[in-house]
Amino acid sequence: MEYTEEMKSVLTNLKLAMDESAETKSDAPWAVAARNAGLRMQPDTGDSEINDTTFSGNFGTLVVTLNHRWRDTSRTFQPGPDRITLRLEVRQGNSLLDSYTTGYDS
Repeated sequence: MEYTEEMKSVLTNLKLAMDESAETKSDAPWAVAARNAGLRMQPDTGDSEINDTTFSGNFGTLVVTLNHRWRDTSRTFQPGPDRITLRLEVRQGNSLLDSYTTGYDS
């Protein structure tokens, strides 16, 4: 599928912000880019072991979703880093058209 220039710009900005978040180990870049793209936070999934936050927005027939997943890797007497995964998806109906994943340990 060929994206519009607006959609190309939205996806490029989100991917660059996700990369910046991974490099700087900060949620600020992706969160600002998601807000600027018009993505809205979705209700919590209720999974108590994994902390998910999902933002999504409709662009015509396309749905853009950015998922932020935080997981504590510590164990008893074994401190570990927080593991952050960022996943961007573009869907049209049930079809996945594009995805991009990055992450970092903090």
